[in-house]
Amino acid sequence: FNIRGLYTVSKILENARGNGVRVLLDGAEGDSVIGYGYDLLTQLGREDDWERFAEIARQHSENYQEGRRKYPPERVFWNHGFGVIVEHLRRGQLRRFYRSANAVSKHLGIPRYLILKRSAYWVWPSRWRKKLRFMRNEERDLVPSEKFKRLGVSREDRSALGDLPSDEPLHVQRSLALQENRALTNALEAMDPSFAAHHVEARHPLYDRRVIELCLSLPADQRFKGGWTRSILRRSLRNVLPDKIRRRLGKATLEGVIAHNLRRFEEDRLSDFILDDALRPFVDREVATEMLDRFRESGEPDSACTRSLLRMAVVSVWLRKRRHGNLKGPPQTVSLPKE
Repeated sequence: FNIRGLYTVSKILENARGNGVRVLLDGAEGDSVIGYGYDLLTQLGREDDWERFAEIARQHSENYQEGRRKYPPERVFWNHGFGVIVEHLRRGQLRRFYRSANAVSKHLGIPRYLILKRSAYWVWPSRWRKKLRFMRNEERDLVPSEKFKRLGVSREDRSALGDLPSDEPLHVQRSLALQENRALTNALEAMDPSFAAHHVEARHPLYDRRVIELCLSLPADQRFKGGWTRSILRRSLRNVLPDKIRRRLGKATLEGVIAHNLRRFEEDRLSDFILDDALRPFVDREVATEMLDRFRESGEPDSACTRSLLRMAVVSVWLRKRRHGNLKGPPQTVSLPKE
């Protein structure tokens, strides 16, 4: 049900078919295979080399500034180095934790008290953190845990830092993460039918096993060099792609466009979807209503809110079609669980 971007893909495929193209190369989730290289920063943190960490973080920030975007070195630490410090605290390595916090404060200028404060929060069990976010009205699950249990689905904890530090080497962690990355499966499930609908065949060169094995064998400093993520790919395409594309760090996001169109054309339908009885086994109606109200009032493309409302709408449309027999197969293959 992750349909963002499929309209753009559909238009590309229409043009391809109109020009007689029968096979197209697709790079969906190629970033996951090649790897951004941020594990180099994690490695430096584990080696307590915060001076080099800060140097690379500044290079990375400067590259972003070239593209007129902001990614300050402090944010690089919070996203890719902070978890290492929290690991020390969780393991009871208080001296190492304090030494690392001092080094980060010295080389990146982040106040030490802020590191201590945020670290203490992440030492709490996940259920405590979740309750705190709920009390602050920061997190309300559109699909509550009890509904997952009723459907017989286990829900994984996707907290930013996880609950237990891993003892596995970074290259092993990366390999396991790639094996468990559902985005790869989702990409194939979404793209192949889209290509087939336009009579165009998709090829996925980055999913070749030999390419995956090569990428997994690369040291982190080959994937993150000179402050550039996916550096080895950028360097290999030096004489193939224009520098404006090859040196691009960010990606286009469709959240703003989707949010604008949901507000302008689909607000009434979203309200209708929330009241749909077919969604009751899956969605907390109260949370969905609060989310829609916040979405209307904010006027901003809140990405998490936009994604949740869009997926809710897609599921509702799918269930309605299923109920009325508009899809292939019987209208009801399983009975929906009762509240």
